Amino acid sequence: MTAWMGSRWWTPFVAPAIAMLVSCAAFDSPDLYNRHRFSEITQPRDGAGGASRDVFYFDVSITAEFPDNDATAEAERMRWLDEWLELRGMCPAGREILRKRPFDFMEDNPARRDQRYEVRCRAAAAQ
Repeated sequence: MTAWMGSRWWTPFVAPAIAMLVSCAAFDSPDLYNRHRFSEITQPRDGAGGASRDVFYFDVSITAEFPDNDATAEAERMRWLDEWLELRGMCPAGREILRKRPFDFMEDNPARRDQRYEVRCRAAAAQ
């Protein structure tokens, strides 16, 4: 046995290897991966979205796997929206879709999404 085999030359490589394995496990399901890849919640930047500040946007990409005007794809997008809201602790009393529309030509769209939902949180029931 040579001296380098008995040494711990491999020790600096262990932490990065573990980090890579953990990062691969971060998207542990295709559903989670698709939610991150095809949707996001954004805030109106220019005061648009109605006069009230309680409106936010749910922006989505339309793909062959999740086409427009398809009930199954739409149900999946609504599941993504509910998961985003739960993850962010938003809309504990529920949400309502005010409008679904394609992006306007000159609208701010850095992620190049295809469709925008205008969403508002429902008011909590008075107790």
